[in-house]
Amino acid sequence: MVLLHKRAPLTTQLGFAMSHMVTAAVVADVLGISQQNVYKLGRKDELPFKMHKFGRAYRFKRTDVEEFTGRPLVDEEVNALEAQ
Repeated sequence: MVLLHKRAPLTTQLGFAMSHMVTAAVVADVLGISQQNVYKLGRKDELPFKMHKFGRAYRFKRTDVEEFTGRPLVDEEVNALEAQ
């Protein structure tokens, strides 16, 4: 019998739910740069907020983006950008 180490859920590990994360497409739109530049700057830690990696996907905390811009992100806009 193999005993597997049970990991805490991702939301517990990070302290926030994935629903509070936005994609590089949203960040690119907010900053007015391309997604490629978002990834490039994120890898170099040159963005004003931290980029988080989940497997092969990168996400950004929504609150960090909102604090930087000084305005809340509109859910409809976020959903439309993430659907692309």
